[in-house]
Order: sequence, then structure tokens, then C-alpha cells
Amino acid sequence: MPCRNSMRLLAVLGLALLLVGPHRAVADPFSVSGNLNYRENGGDDMDTQRALNQSYNLNFIKQLSSSMDFSAATRYNNYQDFKGTDDNDSNSINPSAAFDLRNEWFSLNLNGSQNRMNDDDSPPLFNRTWGGNLYSQIEKWPNLRLHYNQSQLWDDQRDHDQDVESTDYGGSVEYTWKSLAMLYDFRRGESDDLVEDINTETLNHYAQLKYTESFFRDRLSIGASQQYSSSEIDTDAAVGEDGVVMQPIFLTSGLSAVGKIDPRFVELNPAAGLIDNDTATDSVQILPQDSDEYVHLGIETSFQPVSRMEVYFDKLLTPGEEGALTGAIWTVYRSDDNRTWDRVRQIAPTFDIKAGRSLVYVDLAVPVTDQYLKVVVSSINIQPLATPVFVTEVRAGELIFTTADRLKTSSKFVSHQTQLNIGYRPAPGWSTGYSMRRVLNLPESDLDNLQTTHALNTSYAPSRYFAMALGASETRDNTQNDNLARTLIRSYSAAFNSSPLDTLDVSLGYTRTYGYEGDEETDRGDTIHGNIAAEIFPDWTMSFSPSWTRNYSFPTAEEEAEGNANATTTTYGFVLTSSARLTPRLNLTGNWNYAHSTSDSESELEEARATSSRQYGATLSYRPSDVLLLSTSYRRDVDADDTSLSGTLAWLLTRTLQLNAGASFGMESDDSDQYTSTINWSVSRNLALQAGGAYQVAKSGNVWSLMSSLNAHY
Repeated sequence: MPCRNSMRLLAVLGLALLLVGPHRAVADPFSVSGNLNYRENGGDDMDTQRALNQSYNLNFIKQLSSSMDFSAATRYNNYQDFKGTDDNDSNSINPSAAFDLRNEWFSLNLNGSQNRMNDDDSPPLFNRTWGGNLYSQIEKWPNLRLHYNQSQLWDDQRDHDQDVESTDYGGSVEYTWKSLAMLYDFRRGESDDLVEDINTETLNHYAQLKYTESFFRDRLSIGASQQYSSSEIDTDAAVGEDGVVMQPIFLTSGLSAVGKIDPRFVELNPAAGLIDNDTATDSVQILPQDSDEYVHLGIETSFQPVSRMEVYFDKLLTPGEEGALTGAIWTVYRSDDNRTWDRVRQIAPTFDIKAGRSLVYVDLAVPVTDQYLKVVVSSINIQPLATPVFVTEVRAGELIFTTADRLKTSSKFVSHQTQLNIGYRPAPGWSTGYSMRRVLNLPESDLDNLQTTHALNTSYAPSRYFAMALGASETRDNTQNDNLARTLIRSYSAAFNSSPLDTLDVSLGYTRTYGYEGDEETDRGDTIHGNIAAEIFPDWTMSFSPSWTRNYSFPTAEEEAEGNANATTTTYGFVLTSSARLTPRLNLTGNWNYAHSTSDSESELEEARATSSRQYGATLSYRPSDVLLLSTSYRRDVDADDTSLSGTLAWLLTRTLQLNAGASFGMESDDSDQYTSTINWSVSRNLALQAGGAYQVAKSGNVWSLMSSLNAHY
């Protein structure tokens, strides 16, 4: 089998060299590129994994006239996963073409493509798309945009496992007159799953009116906007033998995070790609991950009922990848503020295949209605992978049980948003501002939700010696649900900054927050943070950043009856960094991080807890010549009793050949040592080679990996 794999690799390399032959052999409108990537992983306690990925692109671009262009491309990709006698090959070929027409009145684009995907474990899969876009370009007239797209996905079988037809079209009108800007957008889509016998129709409207103006020589600025959006989803589905149909809901926003913090106390970041109805584009990487990391996949449901969440992946998972995710822990959490989360009872996740990609269903034991939901994936144990795995989309809905043969469902979500911003500069260096944001969400579940935020701020900087900023904000969240109390968050802040010397900057800030549910105070927090940055000597700088935070938690009357009590959490610490250029070619940097946290509760059932973190390290970099860079680093984690020493080398051997090498040594008895090396060779303007390897020595077993790649473009 190694001989067979070597013959394959030699054949592919020969094909690549023929493909990237002399540039003069390729006509001017054409361009060609190719990439070969080979990876191999193995170790004492793991099977050797080999993978070869090839991709080739042939592009054609022709300018027919000053206002017309035609382009075409063919892309071929082949992935081979060598597993002894059970090799797994997959490949795809994707021809496409586009025509563009432009003049002073409009711009027209027509495009089409067809993709064929082959896999040893499944029948060939085809995806055909075509569409058009029309844009108006008449000056002083409203901008009109129209689009139409149609696609079909099917497999090469008499009795299809996949057969989906989709159509979407729409348009928008945008016009600006003096200080007013107006926009209206309309989109309609229809999808027919001919295998599952499900028809889905979507209808979206969006309108915005925006006003911006400045007065008194730009000293006063006013901005206001009003937005309206509505989304309707209608489904007509055949009911399966289990009598279950999911009614999808409209999601307000997507959220994500990756880290090691307790999932109950994590604020997620916006991730619009998770809810953009695009199951092909990567959004959040889920494999590989460290075993102690949490992957958070969140959605804002705006109190619409949810009993199922669907997580889509970027490809058809291999047995090893699906096994790793099946063995992981999938946990669902709910939240009203995207700051504190509670567990939700759920059913074990199940995997499925749709449109040639894997997905997982996460069903809840009972439907929930909350502002936010998230799936947290943790304890993922998997051997090194040749390619990573990404999540592309998260969807949600309510499971409906019926005895009928068919079921028609309909859901609608309407949102109104109002914004106002006022800024005023009474004098040079002095500015004030007020902002208001009001969002009214009207889901079909009648759980209307109103969020209102007011904020005031002022800043005054008469000179470099003194600058200050003050702020206050209030956010109210009210939902028409007897089981949900209205929430209120107030925040006050003050910050000061001074640069008394050219070599010294000092800043100090304080923030106080209050949280309420109904008329009861539920939490209070204080935060103090500062920073001192100084240039001690020329080429020597230091920075000191201390911080202190204290949070109080007060249970409501209902929570107090369940045994909860007042709790206090205090955290303080600092970060000290230093950077010095000892000689023109020798640099030294160092850092010291310290943090201490204590938690105390009045409850007799909970004991006081205290944790500390002390870390320090240094890096020494030396450049003996313009082509050689050496660096070494020392890191020490006192509380984890972990010490490491590492070094790197970057050597430009010639103008076209570069070597990078590194080594890392764990100084404790249970630590591992790692060695890495990579060489890059720019053979010519059009051809580049890269090869590298890594080796890890550990008590649990040694692990190694090899990589090589060839890139060419003409």
C-alpha cells in the first residue's frame, strides 16, 4: 500500500508540473493555478493517517467591449484519505460562467454554475445554480436593485436520497434626498424538498428611513432612524412515520464564543454567519479543539417557542469526525441577557445528512421561550485531523406532533427599531452626547418584547495634562409574560487620563452597575481599572495595568425561598510588561500577570472559594544579520506548576529559500517536548514549495506529523 500511495503522489506531481509549464504556452485571457497538499500524522498509540488534497483552477476572462465582459472557470478538487486497504476518495468539479454588461444607465450580471461531487461512500451529488442581478445607475434617481436565483441539488440515483429545488427573487429601492435616506428591500424564496415532500416559502420586508444633519458649523449633529422588518415562514410538509414536523422560526441574531470560561457566565459575540441561511460558508471552527475548551453556538430567539436546534457542518463528516462529536458533551443553555445562563433539559443529539452535508439535531425535553439559547460543545477528544471541521449554520424551531398525513404551518416575526443620536460640542475639547434605541419585537407567540436603552456621555480634554469622560446608561427589557419580570440595568462610569510628560501616560476609570428584576435589586457591581505607560530610558518602556472588580448578587424573593442567598465575588490583579532594545540587534521583553478571585455566600450550603493565578515570562530576540533571527522564551505558571522553555529560528538561506524551526521543552516531569520545522522555497514567480514536520515526545506516547505542499499559478 505505501508503494501504491507513492505512485499516486508521483503521478499527481507529474500532472502538476505539466499543468504549470511555460507561461508562453498559455493564452492571455487564460490563467491556471494548482495546489497539492499532503499530510501525514502518526504516533506510538495511534494509527497513521495520510491525506492528499489536490485543487486545480482554469480561469478565462475576456473583455468583449468597453462595457461587456465574459468570464468562465473550471475548478477541480480531489481529496484522498488513505486508511490502509480502506482508502476514501472524494472529488468535485465545478464549471461556471458569468456575463457582465455596464453602461451609464444600468449594470447587468448573468451567471450560472454546476458542481459535481463524488465520494466513495455516497452516490454522486449535483448542484446547479443560475441567476441574474440588475442595478440601476442613473444619477439623481433612486437606485433600483433586482435579483433572481434558482438552484437544484440532486444525487445520481433512480430513487433519490436528495432532491431539492430552490428559487429566490427580490429587489430593493434606495434613495437619498438632502439629509434623508430611504431604503426598501423585498425578498421572497421557495424551496421544495422532493424527497421529504416539504415545501417552504419565506417572505421578508425591510424598510428604513434615516435622517442625519449638522448645524452651527458642525457643532450640533442629529441622527435619527426608523426601521421596520417582517419575516414570514410557511411550510407544507408530509408527516413522517414518527408524526413530527419542525416549524422553523425567525432568528434575530447569531452568537458564538470559544474559550475555557464556565459556560454559565459567558457573554457571546455576534456571529451573523450562523443565521444567514448559508450552509456552505464556514462560520465557527468546532474541530479540532482543546479538550478543556467550550464551543458556544448561540441564537437570539426573542421568546419564540423552541424545541429543536439544528447545527449544520461544512461537509459530510468522516466516521472519525462524527465519532469525536458524538462522544463530546452537548449542552443547551437559556438566558434573558446573554450574560448569565441556565441549563435546559434535553435529549441526546442525533446526526443526519442533508444536502450533502452533516448536521446534528439537538432536541429539548420541553419547549422553551427565552431571549437567547445556545448549544455548548465540550470534552472533544480526537486525534490530529488532516482538515478542520466548521459549523456553518444554526437553525431552530418548534416540533409539532400530528396524526395527519400533511401539516401546514406558518410563523411571522415583526420588529420595529427606533434610534436617535444627538451630539453637541459647546467648546473646543468639550463634547456631549445622547443616544436612544428602542426595539419592539412582535413574534407570533404574542410574547411581545420591548427593549429601550438611553445613554448620556460627556468628555472634556482642555490639554494633554487632563482629560475626563463621564457616562450613564439605562436599559429596560420588558416581555409580555407573567413568568418573566421586567429587567433593568443601570450603569455609571467615569474615566480620567493625563500625559504630564512626553514619556508618561496615566489613566484611571471607574464603573458602577445595578441590575433589577421587577422592583427587586438582583446584582450590583463595581470596577476600577488603570494603566501607567512610561518610557524609562530611550529604548526601554514599561506598562502597569491594575484592576479591581466586586460583584454582589441578591436573590429575588422566589429564589430566596428556594435556598439561594446573597453572594459576593471579588477579583483583583495586574499586568506588568516591559520591553527593552538592549542593542540594535538584541531585544528583551518580559511580563508578569497576577489575578486573585474570592467568592463568598451567606448560604450555609456553600463554602467560600478563592483562586489565584500567577504567570511570568520573558522573550529574548537576537538578529545577528539581516537573514537570521533567533529567539528564546521562558514561561512559568506558578499555580499550575508548569514551566516551559522554547526557541525559534528564522533563516533566509537564499533570496528564495527560507527555513523556520522551533523547539519547546516542558520542564516538569509530566510535560512534553515538541520540535517543528518548515522550509519554504519560491522556485519562481509562479511556483512555490513548502515542506514541514513536527514531533512530540511525551510519556503518553510520541506523536509526529509531516506536511508538504506545491502551489503554482500562471
